[in-house]
Amino acid sequence: MTTSDHGKSIDGLRLRLESLRALLEPVSDWETLVREAREEDSDIRGKIFSGSFAGEDFSGLNFDGVLFDRCSFAEAALARCSFTGCMFAQSDLSNGSFQASRWYQSQLLEIKGIGADFGDCRLIEVVFGEAGMRYADFNRSRWQRVSILRSDFSETSFAEVKLNTVELREAQFSRSVFFRTMLAGIDFSSCRIDGMRFSEGAPELRGIRVNVAQAAQLAGLLGVEVVA
Repeated sequence: MTTSDHGKSIDGLRLRLESLRALLEPVSDWETLVREAREEDSDIRGKIFSGSFAGEDFSGLNFDGVLFDRCSFAEAALARCSFTGCMFAQSDLSNGSFQASRWYQSQLLEIKGIGADFGDCRLIEVVFGEAGMRYADFNRSRWQRVSILRSDFSETSFAEVKLNTVELREAQFSRSVFFRTMLAGIDFSSCRIDGMRFSEGAPELRGIRVNVAQAAQLAGLLGVEVVA
């Protein structure tokens, strides 16, 4: 389940979702599957998880080629999990703990992750599509080749995050925090950035790409007065 250019569009993600629903086998007894994976120190591969797992503990497990379809992981523990070639679709991750998790070539489509903790996680070739991530915590995370498509990251915390090749399309970052997170080369021109917060003097803005209206919004943070 690699992320192609086609997979970096909402339509492409939806096609991938339908393909995985047809291809993979649903889990019939998830508790036994999880217990055996822990006992044997093995990966969980090529399955479909569906239903409510709210408050459950999946911490430290490795998932490979798994579809999480219409799941609830509200307040669940998935800290230190690894997700390789996985997809979360139309699922609720709100207030879940994904701290120090590792993500590779995975997608999150039409999910709700309000207040979810992704602190210290590692994201490589990951796509967020129409995701609602308000109030989430990505502090100290590492991002490489990540795409955010029509998703809401308003009031989310990105303190001390390392960003490398990040693509943004029509995303919202209103009132989000970017303390000590350098934004050089990242194009926010199609995004909402009102009220974004930075360190004193806003050194994080050096090299950021914005449109004319956004430049006027950010000018005050740099001590620049725009005269009409």
